[in-house]
Amino acid sequence: MAPDGTPALTLYNPNGQRRLGMSVLANGAPTLRLLEANGKHRFNALLSSERTAGSVLFDPHNGNLLLGLAVPLGGSPEMALYDRNGKAIWLAP
Repeated sequence: MAPDGTPALTLYNPNGQRRLGMSVLANGAPTLRLLEANGKHRFNALLSSERTAGSVLFDPHNGNLLLGLAVPLGGSPEMALYDRNGKAIWLAP
């Protein structure tokens, strides 16, 4: 159970470091997070939210978003690539 009372599961490596997190947000959206040994998020997947039917985010070592994929509710899929400083360098559509 997460601190806010929503269902959550965290898996740790043999050294006790968080490596994988799964949860269900208050709005019912399931999430998946993969973490580095230092605890930084590297991959986040949100299967649904108020805005999207699903999204995937990939974060590099510096914490800036590198790749974003999303399917907005009632819209076309979107994709964005970012440089190492977090600036969008390619967007579709």
